[in-house]
Amino acid sequence: MHRTTVLALAVFATACSGRGVVLEHEGSVWTSARGVAIQDDGERVHMGMDWGTTCAFDLVGDFQEDYDFPTETDAIHDARFGAAVGSSSEGLHFIGHDLGDVPMPGVISAALTEGGAVALTEFGGRCELQFVGGEGVTAVALGEDCGGTEIDALGGAAVVGAASGARLVTADGEVALPGAELVVANRVSNLVYSAAYWGDTLYAAAADGSPLWEVDVDGRLIDIDDMGAAGLVVASVQRAHEGGILFLDATTGELVDELPVPSAEEIATSEDGETLAVVTEWETRLYSVEHEGAKARFYATAAAAGLTPQTVGD
Repeated sequence: MHRTTVLALAVFATACSGRGVVLEHEGSVWTSARGVAIQDDGERVHMGMDWGTTCAFDLVGDFQEDYDFPTETDAIHDARFGAAVGSSSEGLHFIGHDLGDVPMPGVISAALTEGGAVALTEFGGRCELQFVGGEGVTAVALGEDCGGTEIDALGGAAVVGAASGARLVTADGEVALPGAELVVANRVSNLVYSAAYWGDTLYAAAADGSPLWEVDVDGRLIDIDDMGAAGLVVASVQRAHEGGILFLDATTGELVDELPVPSAEEIATSEDGETLAVVTEWETRLYSVEHEGAKARFYATAAAAGLTPQTVGD
């Protein structure tokens, strides 16, 4: 997880295509998170915590359930298909899925697939992808050092991001992608998005690696995620002394809207594109998202800063 300084909240909005985005701050969870994943419909937020537990919250930040993985190294990685997956030092832990607990040392990250998951592991001097399904586990070697690698899943493939470059990997081979450490796949558009951490260019490519578009974000990229059915890709950027969230058209790269939030070291969205989590060092802010036909507005509350909700763009 990338650490950045949490900056003061600024408020502005820009509607560039007539499809303005509305964010409404619903609630917050005050903790240092080890991964955040939002269920498909946005009604349940899964979060790993620094004190060794994994919990679920609703959209306003109220506690729902404690999963209590077997060790004190809980992390949450992904939520979709009505399930979620996390990890501990003992392996993968599936929530709402028949696979249950899968012993696996050295899990760094994981992403759900329709039949199970793909996990990135580093153990015994080997960096590997582990394709997990009902018929067992298939390992694909990536090298000796995983480094800052991140993964997502698209169909039966793993989208792998690393400082050495992004790639699409299956059990049968791999395809190079533009970009580096930051990767995410949109299962609705069947596109892959990638970028270098702290770089200034966001790339989109087809599932076969064919480039589609690239956009200079006029800032430094911290994290990216897709918004599924909303047809958008979202990026957390840092510019000078303020952080911001960019919403871009998933198929064209056109800037749809730009909204200010505190500098976000991680962002997460629901598969339906209607919920957004913005993760800072000690707080995860939960927003509902409206993105079709709405005049660009941004509601923000920050109890610690004593701010009241605001509407801009009217």
